[in-house]
Amino acid sequence: MDYTRGAARWLLGATAHPGGQALTQHLLDRLQPSPGALVADVACGDGATLGVLARRGLLPVGVDLELRAVARARGRGTAVVGDAHHLPLVSGAYDAVVCECSVSTFADPARALSQMARVLRPGGTLAMTDVVLRRDLAPADVIAVVDRLTTARTLADYAALVEQAGLRVLRTEDRSADALALARRLTRRLAAVGARRHASTARACARAVESGALSYGLLVATKPGEGLIR
Repeated sequence: MDYTRGAARWLLGATAHPGGQALTQHLLDRLQPSPGALVADVACGDGATLGVLARRGLLPVGVDLELRAVARARGRGTAVVGDAHHLPLVSGAYDAVVCECSVSTFADPARALSQMARVLRPGGTLAMTDVVLRRDLAPADVIAVVDRLTTARTLADYAALVEQAGLRVLRTEDRSADALALARRLTRRLAAVGARRHASTARACARAVESGALSYGLLVATKPGEGLIR
């Protein structure tokens, strides 16, 4: 049994991002892709979102750098091993691209976003969610924790990167309620198993969300042309 993976699932949930599958469903409601649409899930992990996409009658293709994650994802749909900076996908072929809680973890977010734009057809749509950080408001200990895992930035900064990739931002959403729910759940569960230091860190992150320094965001953008958004 993979205890590390099991512990992470217990702490974070099956999707390992704020909002869980409810936020994924909300993201797809924002996209409203037509049945049979070809959708790429970049950094698909174990394939939780692939299953959601397939149940919606879509044709999902997952991409992830980790071989073991891709092997598990293939139980839920098509998945291939690949680097987000060099997506092994056909240019201009995809109706939509989904990327959840991952752009901030890439070594070169601008390059990864340009790759997502490349594989979209004209009129295709990108939907992404990610950690949002106001460095001017966040305490140093929270910034240090976030920076160990991501290069989180403001929602406006993510939008600027997406625009630089040649896409047009259609909408952004603050999802701080999802971030707060996850931080509080982590605090409770870490405290329950006696991980006091980590529970204290999660509690500090919850306070940062409450103050507006730390959050989670959703962004939808389209490639010039007739889009999927209604």
